[in-house]
Amino acid sequence: MDPIPERRRSLRALDPTKEAAREQVSRALQHLLAQVDRGGEEWLTLQLQKELIGVRYTHDKGGVLRGVSFELNGVAVRGQEVGYKGAQLRGALNAPRLQAALGPEVERTPGVDTPVALPKPSPPEPTKRPRRKGPAR
Repeated sequence: MDPIPERRRSLRALDPTKEAAREQVSRALQHLLAQVDRGGEEWLTLQLQKELIGVRYTHDKGGVLRGVSFELNGVAVRGQEVGYKGAQLRGALNAPRLQAALGPEVERTPGVDTPVALPKPSPPEPTKRPRRKGPAR
């Protein structure tokens, strides 16, 4: 998962307090997401609260994480501003759960064939009706 590339910033984004908050939240996220034993959203919230960073998650109707915002010393920062969109953060937090579900004993070994899912064949195209001869109606 790569952070979002640097973009041109408007004059509004040059506020030193917001820039400091953005840098501190970004560093904290990089440090926490690099840990192997990381958990889910609740774990990240608790870890960031220890560093006095508030977190607010946005979910869709299905409960899927769509966005995240942070607050440090009264300065609100969007997740996109610190380098992590909601989808990127969702992927980073779900990655260890998949590995834990498989367990350490299930590892890919070279030479062992893994089952490959074949694509479903497409349904046949409907037959075309012959064009009617004669003047158009």
